[in-house]
Amino acid sequence: VTISDLYNSIKRIRGKLLNKKGERHLLRLTPNIIDVWYSKFRWFYTSSNKLGVMGKDNNQNIALIKKYTDSSDLVLHADIFGSPFCILKNASMDDEEDILEAAIMTASYSSAWKNGLSSIDVYCVRREQVTLSPPSGESLKSGAFYIEGKRRYIKNCPLGIYLNIKIEDNKYELLATPKPYYKHYFSIKPGNKKAEDIIDKIYNTIADKLKVEISKNDISRFIPNGRSMIDAIKLD
Repeated sequence: VTISDLYNSIKRIRGKLLNKKGERHLLRLTPNIIDVWYSKFRWFYTSSNKLGVMGKDNNQNIALIKKYTDSSDLVLHADIFGSPFCILKNASMDDEEDILEAAIMTASYSSAWKNGLSSIDVYCVRREQVTLSPPSGESLKSGAFYIEGKRRYIKNCPLGIYLNIKIEDNKYELLATPKPYYKHYFSIKPGNKKAEDIIDKIYNTIADKLKVEISKNDISRFIPNGRSMIDAIKLD
């Protein structure tokens, strides 16, 4: 190896580093704040634009059922301890595709993801079937509800979400949905990567492809508890 070869190699490496540094000059975006009653909960839209709302914890589950659920809504719950209640607004038992999509979201944000499952059963009932009054002689734990009548089961419901990103007027919006909803999205499924690795991957991919910077904390709010994998990316 000659001095000239070493000089040219160093020059090429230096050029790559400078280019890489230049690529990371990012436009910092601010989140688009959506101020609606369900913004404090976890929410999504189905592909037919029906609104689904889920509790993030037990207190939110209780509030959701007691205060925000109407007779025209459906209620879903995964068949596992540690599931959110999900309400599908203005829906009927005939809305099969919407029910399936709501079931996917309910399953994905249940403890099934953390337990490493790829699918789980989810049941769906009408609002009037959910009560705080158990049959005579039975009792309920704090925060629990009793389901009256027949449950409709969605068997072996797959776990997986799409984390969508919408950019407009130097603002961004993130939304987790059961199917692609915006132009740009990441498909996330149960896997073997830690949540922080998934968050870093999403953050860096958005920075590299779209030349913008968004909050890692905002990304983290949408990643289910447990290990995951990024199954597909669309940022074209």
